[in-house]
Amino acid sequence: MVYGIKAADIYPENATIQMSSYRSGLKLLSLLGNTTSYLIVDSKMKNIIESNSNVEIEYLGFDLLDLEGRVHSDDYFIVNPIGARECLNHDLSEVEYFEEDRNEVVDVHRFVLDPSKLEDEPILFRIKEEPTEYVISEALLRILRDEKFTNIFVEEIEQVEVKTRS
Repeated sequence: MVYGIKAADIYPENATIQMSSYRSGLKLLSLLGNTTSYLIVDSKMKNIIESNSNVEIEYLGFDLLDLEGRVHSDDYFIVNPIGARECLNHDLSEVEYFEEDRNEVVDVHRFVLDPSKLEDEPILFRIKEEPTEYVISEALLRILRDEKFTNIFVEEIEQVEVKTRS
């Protein structure tokens, strides 16, 4: 799920995730941070994403367990945008590749999107070269801000269309 691969067919029916001992979990937030790069949101945020989505996304529910293994909440979902888009302006983005294989990405140090590659204005998607990162549209960001969801941190990504040579 970290890379946008479909998981619903193999996802456990009674899935659980246990809270970390590093966080108390006393105040549940709209978006839960985690070390696996999953996009974990409460049902209200999930419903907003789902009702505005124009791309394929899986919504996988689970029970959030406290440190003693008891159900703390059953109101969370892993949001799994399927696939990843070829959407970078490669002339301006800073993508580091393996020396032995120029098709294998080591890291992306700077993202620059090419808006001409973002047809249908997806509200939520992954970038092919870095599928563990999530990109949201300005429209979805406005909705999330208006609804005052918590624990959301975003960085603006520059957009520059690739100039075609004549």
